[in-house]
Amino acid sequence: MAVPETYSLAASSLVEPKPAAVPGAEAPIVITPATAEPKPAMITTETSVADAGAEPALQIDESDPELVCMAKVVRHEAANQPREGQLAVAQLIMNRLRSPKFPKTVCGVVHQAGQFFNTNTYHPSRSDRLWRTAMDVSIEARSAMRESVIGTAIYYNAARTRSAFHAGRKLAATIGDHAFYH
Repeated sequence: MAVPETYSLAASSLVEPKPAAVPGAEAPIVITPATAEPKPAMITTETSVADAGAEPALQIDESDPELVCMAKVVRHEAANQPREGQLAVAQLIMNRLRSPKFPKTVCGVVHQAGQFFNTNTYHPSRSDRLWRTAMDVSIEARSAMRESVIGTAIYYNAARTRSAFHAGRKLAATIGDHAFYH
């Protein structure tokens, strides 16, 4: 029988700072996973009672259209990039959700004219490693389990190309073959 467990991974991504050695200075406030305010994102897993000591596996809901929209973009646009580059593409979609310039759903952002390819006609194999990685990265970006690798960037293109549109924007990061802009 499976026993559902809920884990908050937000606090586990915090890095404990090293105290500064300044004579007469107060000790810095150190935030540890035990004292940190957890983010509301939760990931549900299932483990059997017999596997209680084993690492639980993520349960991915492939019927969630928002998750699938994001994973399709990550898979199509960034599967050949390092994981950080894939995460950056997913985080860019999340950044657009927060911008008044873009729709307020993941699929709305993805389907906006002229922004991404047509995900409605793209059906990647859901049994391969690349799809699993795209889903994992999409969950990580949606859950805000760690700080964005691109800040608040809402635009990107191939790093080897320049356009008039991107020339007027501030470069936030270059990761793999993509340049991300504010």
